[in-house]
Amino acid sequence: MPKFGLVDSAQFRTTPCSTAHTLPLTDSNSINHVSKKEAWSKSKNSLQLAQYYKIKEQQAQERAMKTRALIADVDELVSADDNNRSETLAAEVKRLVAAEEARLKATYGSIKLPNTERKYMTDEVTALATAFKTNYQQLKAEKEVFIKQKEEERKRREEQEQKQRQEEERKKREAEEAERKRKAEEEEKKKKAEEEKRRKEQEEKQRRDQQAAADAAAQQAAAAAAAQQAQAQAAAQAQAQAQAQAQTQPAQTTSSQPPPTTATTGRKITSDTTAESIFASYHAEYNPLDVQLASMKTGADAAAKKVLLDIEREITPHAMGITPAVPRCRDKIEHICKILQKYSTDRLKYYHCMRTLARKLVANSAGTLPFANAAVGVHVGLIHVEFCKIWQYTMFLNCPYTVPRYISKQGLQPDEYNKKIMRKPNEDHALYCERMKNVCASLAAAIFTDVDLNLLPSSLQQNLGMKDNPIGLPIGWLWIASFLNLPQGAFQESVEVWTTVLVAFLTNCGYGLLAHYTSQFTALLKTVETQFLPFATSPQCPPQDSGCMAAYVAQLKDWLQSYNQGQLRPPSGSVLDQYATGQAGYDP
Repeated sequence: MPKFGLVDSAQFRTTPCSTAHTLPLTDSNSINHVSKKEAWSKSKNSLQLAQYYKIKEQQAQERAMKTRALIADVDELVSADDNNRSETLAAEVKRLVAAEEARLKATYGSIKLPNTERKYMTDEVTALATAFKTNYQQLKAEKEVFIKQKEEERKRREEQEQKQRQEEERKKREAEEAERKRKAEEEEKKKKAEEEKRRKEQEEKQRRDQQAAADAAAQQAAAAAAAQQAQAQAAAQAQAQAQAQAQTQPAQTTSSQPPPTTATTGRKITSDTTAESIFASYHAEYNPLDVQLASMKTGADAAAKKVLLDIEREITPHAMGITPAVPRCRDKIEHICKILQKYSTDRLKYYHCMRTLARKLVANSAGTLPFANAAVGVHVGLIHVEFCKIWQYTMFLNCPYTVPRYISKQGLQPDEYNKKIMRKPNEDHALYCERMKNVCASLAAAIFTDVDLNLLPSSLQQNLGMKDNPIGLPIGWLWIASFLNLPQGAFQESVEVWTTVLVAFLTNCGYGLLAHYTSQFTALLKTVETQFLPFATSPQCPPQDSGCMAAYVAQLKDWLQSYNQGQLRPPSGSVLDQYATGQAGYDP
């Protein structure tokens, strides 16, 4: 650390700071008045003079030692670099100078010296004090300069640190802004990528829909050709099967063609017509429309989905609000016909409306409702003739036993077989039999229902497309004949289901078939009693649920017993309540 201009002890003796005085601090040889010794030696006071020189030499050595100590103290105080210590330095210098001056005066004051010598000694002490004072002032000035320099250096350092902080903050802000821009760009790129992905998905979906529509059209054409081929094959198969069964079981062979006395009901039944051929023709006609509707429901066109949903919301309350009362059924028929008429100009919407109505009628077919639903469905079919075809097609899709047709288990996995017979995953066998029975009961009720113009409002009676039941008793004859012509393997694989659907069929339309076909139908019932029933209860047909099977067999025996005793009555619920009292049944 700098000493504020101070020199070491040796230099201080000759050049104390910038003063022009030369201090005699080393030994007696450096004193200017040594040349006067000869003059003093001649003096009478030689003893006193010798004593003076001796004392003076000692005092000079003491002064040199004191001065060196003083200089060391000054250097130590200045090295501390402290303002308070600087003030202490000033006081200490003054004190030491004053003490030295007093000591010299006290020492020399007791010796008689010449005035010249006394004056010299006084000047020497004064020069010493002046030197110290001058050195202190210089030290103080240099101290102030040093402090000022330190303060300026501190300010420069603070300014540099502040500039550095500002620069760091600026760089930090720039980095944050760059990061924000980078994230915004990434987000924008991500958003554009998602939009591009959605656009491609929509284009791919539209392409698939177009491809599906084209495939559906091709399938429709292929199905139409297959239906014609199936009709021919079914006719040949039925004929071959009839001939084979005529050889093994002559009494069981039954013609699927209704007797000549059967009235025409709008559907032409020929010798080549089978229930399976009817289902094949309906499937070829309506399956492409179902495919198109399914693609619309799963497609990206929200407007098309909303139109389909609005149609369902419009038709469902009327379909689910049917009760076995004439006023209620008349009201529902009127509203449903108006809704169908509203959509009749658009083929797809018109089909979706009728298909929704058919689904609701089939689903809501428990208890006595099958006849109320049949009354509404049959009379709606008089105005909108195609509805009864769609209704029957819906029954076929929900229950394969309404055809009826044999679906063999051979070569099929359990899941595949359950899918073909419309059995839900993990569905209880008894519940499955009950559901199949309800659908067959709905078909039988539609077959049994007669046309009653009182159920049609006067505004609709002028727009009749048909005058007879579009489904009618010929379909009932076709069903029972197809049932009795099934191979024995069908009954052996699922005897409970076939037994319960036969009970549902005979219970709901057997009375009408017997009244219309009389002796011909009597022969069919004889086959059921003498051949089907014994075979179904034999060990050759082991049931999956013996309890359910026993109940179904008991119901069949009860119905056959009523027939044999001449006590058959119209089915319960077939006569609607005329006054909306909530009661329905047969009024003898």
